[in-house]
Amino acid sequence: MEHDLASETRTELDPLGTEPIPVSSGVRRWPLVVLALIAAVLGVFMTQPDPTEPVPEDPTLAARREATAVAASIPSELLAASRFRAEPSAETAAALLRSLGGFDGVTDAHATGAFDRVSFDPFRTDRLLATMRSSYGEARNEDQNERWAVRGSRIDQELSSPAVGHDFVHFNVDGTTTRWRHAGGDGFAPRVAEVVDRQGTVIATTPPIHASRFSVVDGVVFALTGDRDYYSNEPVYVDLVAVVDGATIRLADGAPFGWIDHPVPEVMVAYPASSDGETVVFDVATLLPLLEHPLAGRPYRRIAVSGDRTVAVAARFDDQVDVIDLVSGRIVDRFGDVDVDGVEQPLTLDADGSVLVSVERDGLVTVWWMAERAAIGRLQGDAAQPRWVSERYAAQSTSVTSADATRIAVRIRSAPSVPIQWGIVSVDPDDWVGRACRSAGRAALTVSEREALGLTGLPTACF
Repeated sequence: MEHDLASETRTELDPLGTEPIPVSSGVRRWPLVVLALIAAVLGVFMTQPDPTEPVPEDPTLAARREATAVAASIPSELLAASRFRAEPSAETAAALLRSLGGFDGVTDAHATGAFDRVSFDPFRTDRLLATMRSSYGEARNEDQNERWAVRGSRIDQELSSPAVGHDFVHFNVDGTTTRWRHAGGDGFAPRVAEVVDRQGTVIATTPPIHASRFSVVDGVVFALTGDRDYYSNEPVYVDLVAVVDGATIRLADGAPFGWIDHPVPEVMVAYPASSDGETVVFDVATLLPLLEHPLAGRPYRRIAVSGDRTVAVAARFDDQVDVIDLVSGRIVDRFGDVDVDGVEQPLTLDADGSVLVSVERDGLVTVWWMAERAAIGRLQGDAAQPRWVSERYAAQSTSVTSADATRIAVRIRSAPSVPIQWGIVSVDPDDWVGRACRSAGRAALTVSEREALGLTGLPTACF
């Protein structure tokens, strides 16, 4: 029998499956996989899009373009306030400040005069006391003591009484006022401190003392005091004392200490004069040292405590700042480069410790966002030595912060022929939000604006 090669068939398995397929014994077949690949390649070229048709835009780019357009339609102050309120940070706070015109834009008012000491009422940031010395080393003291009242965009500067015969006046941490008067004699004679309550009644008077550093709370006057040759500035001796009901009580040898103050009203802290020393904390009520107090036994120049007393910051002798958790007493961080030497009030924390205001020896003011240990903004103030006492024994005549860290009185640099000015400046980001809302001239962001800017569900500003 003859075989027809053209018609003879056999079976093979489908390489992509399990079904048998007929294959002519005399005909070579390309594997189906190769044929499928060729078809796919041809399909790619056959399905290329028409270059004349528009390409769909990337959704991410479209959203960004919409956000940019929406942002451009919103007043810059409102936009900055909304972003800060939604995501508080040093960056968004700095942008908010810039939108208001920087520190110039948040300066409320100005006072004029070369005042040697300015202090805020600890309970009202619209009231200050200022002293300008006009005579030196004589029994007749002609100081110009003023009361400042901040009223909107102006400061009413009124002479405080009595002005003649008192070296200077200042607010204390408890809201009382201390005024120092000459005790008689020639030259740098000792002074008497009169403590006056908020009703104007004298509640405490000290014997004549030489005080290089002093503080007052609850009618108790604390001082680093002693006899010294003021012309050579060499101390004969120095004591740390407290004056209670007119009686002077020696607390310690004052030589190791360089400063005293009240980070919180119920204690007085004596700071070491060098990095070899340590802070000593005294109870104001008992005058006894509190050895276990979280602020005691530390090599710091100055300490500030938040209003809620949960955190403290402390200036070190290497100019860095320690952050202290007051619950555990542990140092939790270290940052910055802040020279506080000779400054009356170099560090101030706000109510919850989120904002720190620092004032440095050269007059530089920095507002810090504490969550990031980053600067929100800096303002260069002036710094000058009080004219009647040497640098060794007196604080710098420089900017001073309110007790709640919301305002600062900045001594403004000027040319010699221009009268010195003091600016009352807001350093409170929450206050900046309110200013931005008022300046924007419209209500809060709409729902669609917040959605376009990615702020949906986040805290809002300008209700």
